[in-house]
Amino acid sequence: MPEALLNIPQRQLRNDSSQGNYNSSEQNGVAEANELNEAAQNLRVDVETILNAGEEGRPDCLESSCAAQTEEECAGNNVTQDLNFMGGVNMKKSILAVLILIFILSSSAMAETTFITIGTGSTGGVYYPVGAGLAKIWTKYVKDLKADAQSTGGTVHNIQLMDKREIQAATMDNNYYNAYNGLLKYKGQKHSYLRGMLPLYPEPVQIMVAKGSGIRTLKDFKGKRISIGAVASGTELSARELLKASGLDPEKDIKGENLGVGDTGSAFADKHIDAAIMLGSLGMGGVVEPTTLGLVEFIDIPDYIINKVVKQSPYWFKFTIPANTYKGQPKPVKTYAGPNIVAVSAEIPEGLVYQMTKAAFEHKEDLVVITPHMKHMTPESAKNIMIPLHPGALKYYKEIGALK
Repeated sequence: MPEALLNIPQRQLRNDSSQGNYNSSEQNGVAEANELNEAAQNLRVDVETILNAGEEGRPDCLESSCAAQTEEECAGNNVTQDLNFMGGVNMKKSILAVLILIFILSSSAMAETTFITIGTGSTGGVYYPVGAGLAKIWTKYVKDLKADAQSTGGTVHNIQLMDKREIQAATMDNNYYNAYNGLLKYKGQKHSYLRGMLPLYPEPVQIMVAKGSGIRTLKDFKGKRISIGAVASGTELSARELLKASGLDPEKDIKGENLGVGDTGSAFADKHIDAAIMLGSLGMGGVVEPTTLGLVEFIDIPDYIINKVVKQSPYWFKFTIPANTYKGQPKPVKTYAGPNIVAVSAEIPEGLVYQMTKAAFEHKEDLVVITPHMKHMTPESAKNIMIPLHPGALKYYKEIGALK
C-alpha cells in the first residue's frame, strides 16, 4: 500500500484555489481529515491482515492423513491443497484491489468539497434564519459545496470575520457601503475585497420607547438607558449616526446598552431600558415581542434629521412603517431605511458564486417560508447594491435580463 494513500494531507480536504483561501470551516476540514486518516489506518490494518494470511496460510499435508497414504497419494493431495490455497490468495488480492479503489474514489470526492461559512447576526433577528436558509439551499443544490451559517454580532462583526478569512459570505446592512469605501468608522480602511451578491429586503430604523418613560422625541433620550445594538453590529453604528444627527453625544448624553435583538425585547420586559434604536426588517422578533406584550410605543424621526442622515449617507432613503404593522401601533411611523445584502469575498471563484446566486433565486420560496420579507428579494433589486457585484453574480443577473 503506498504511504501517500494512507496519509492524506488535510489541505486536500479543501480547495486550495489560486483564487485565494475562500474555503472556510477549518474545523470541518480538520475533522474530516482526521476521519479520513483514521479510515486509512483501519484500511492499513485490514491490508496487513490479508497479506499476512498469504504468508502464513499455506496448508501442509497433515501427518495423520499422509500416514495412511502412499507417497504419490500424499503428493497429489498437496498439489490439490496448493491450488485451493492459490485461489484463496487471488480472491484476497481482488478484495484488496476493490478496497483500494473505493478508498481512492472517496478520498477524491472529499478533496473536491468546498466549504463556505456565511456570517449572519444575533439569533433573535432575521439575518440568522435567512443565512441558515441560504446555507441549506447552497449545500443541497450547489454541487460539491458544503455551507453553514454562523451567528455573529452583525454587519461590523461580519466584516471583521471576513478580514480574517474566517467567513466567506455575510448578510450586511448598509454599512457594507462604508466599509468598502473607507467611510465613517472605516475611514482610511477600505475593504476593497467586498463584492455584492444578493439583494435582500429593506431594513428600517425602528425606535421604541417604554410606555410611561416620558420620551416623546429623540431629544428626550438624554440621560436615558438606550439599547443601541450589540457590540460591533450594524445597529450600533447606525444608532450612533442617528444620535449624532440628533445633536446627542452617544458617549456622554445617554446610557448606552449594547444589547442584541432578542435581549432588547427581554430588557423592556424587565424594565432595564427606557428606549431602543433597532435596525432590522419589519416584523423582527425583537420588536414583535415587546409590542405584543404592550410594553412599548413608537416615535417618529423628524424630517430634518432624516434629510441630514440621507445627505451624509446616500444609501439611506425615507421610509414609513405602515399602520398596524405591530400590535398597538395604530398610526404609520416616519423613519428611514437602508437596503441589506449578502456580500461575498472577491476571492471566491466566479463559477461558484454564479451557482450560489442561481440556487438562491431558484429556491426563493424556501426563504419566504422563513420570513415573508424575503419576497422582496428580486434580481432587479441588484441594481441597488452600491458596491461592485461579484462577476459570478453579475453573470447570473445579465443572463436572466435583470441587468444589462
